[in-house]
Amino acid sequence: MAETRSVHMEPHFYQALLNPDAAKLCQNQLRSDPLHLGTLNPSHAALLNDTYEFGGNDHSLRYLRNLIEDFPNACLLDQKGQLVVWSLSDALGCLTHGYALPEYRGKGHMKTVMQALARKLHAKDFALYTRVRPENKISKQYLRGQGFHLLPWTKYILFFIPNHMKLQGQHSDFISWGDWK
Repeated sequence: MAETRSVHMEPHFYQALLNPDAAKLCQNQLRSDPLHLGTLNPSHAALLNDTYEFGGNDHSLRYLRNLIEDFPNACLLDQKGQLVVWSLSDALGCLTHGYALPEYRGKGHMKTVMQALARKLHAKDFALYTRVRPENKISKQYLRGQGFHLLPWTKYILFFIPNHMKLQGQHSDFISWGDWK
């Protein structure tokens, strides 16, 4: 059916991680000096789109802008107000799109952002969970260090990519279907 509609389906596989004690993560002291904690706004979507695995096109830009506008998020801004570390959540309350600019990695800044976002999600009674590509060992190690447990499920997400975009080497970020196995 996808071929008759000139669409390519591309599966992506993720491992699920859950933090069973979100309240404990939320109690930790936030520290961010000289950076300051903030909330993403739609003007940040362009930078997120540049760093997003499926970004670089209008579809992913709209997707990221919608996540920013509609769901809890947290970020750190430098002294000039420039975005340096961030994490978003999606419609299911899943932590997603956590990223630190290279010069801000390994300094504990992601923990500050994750704690801030965990507080927002916990206040709304969401479980604290995320998904990670199986090959992303660094993220899995980091998340385990923050109290997350690897779940025995794999999340399958199908991306529908119009053929004209596939030929141009672009990805569409229209998630059409996902299932936990």
